Amino acid sequence: MKILLCASSNPRFIELGGYVERALNALGHRCENFDFRQFIVPSVIRYRSHFLNKWDLNRLNRSLIKKAAVYRPDILFVIQGQTLFPETISTIKRRFGPMAINWFQDFPKDFEASLKLAPTFDHFFMSDSYAVQCHLNIGNRNVKWLPFACDPQIHCPLN
Repeated sequence: MKILLCASSNPRFIELGGYVERALNALGHRCENFDFRQFIVPSVIRYRSHFLNKWDLNRLNRSLIKKAAVYRPDILFVIQGQTLFPETISTIKRRFGPMAINWFQDFPKDFEASLKLAPTFDHFFMSDSYAVQCHLNIGNRNVKWLPFACDPQIHCPLN
């Protein structure tokens, strides 16, 4: 299965997206990556200029749509994705037909973004059961609890 994995990445250490990618590859799936924090304008400047922030966010979202157009994934798997617009997810689903999944794990950080994003996904997972209940209370029925796990090759006892 072709999966477009949309997650943040850090060259200094493996983040959750890296662990998810390892697991998906081990299951025989093909993953293509997209970093949803791949801004051109540094944050210290973006946060001071509404125009530059909006320009960079729009550019980032258009880049994801272009990536999906080229890769044609079976699944769009987003980890967090608070820089993505709900319209971007809807456009990708409508034009290219992938199932859209999000694992929004940083509760309570960016929780407001999760409330706006959740309805556009086919499946929306939270790592906190209280956050799931908050979503269900406002009518987001596609939200489920998905706790963290361990990669046994990395998260293992050392002698």
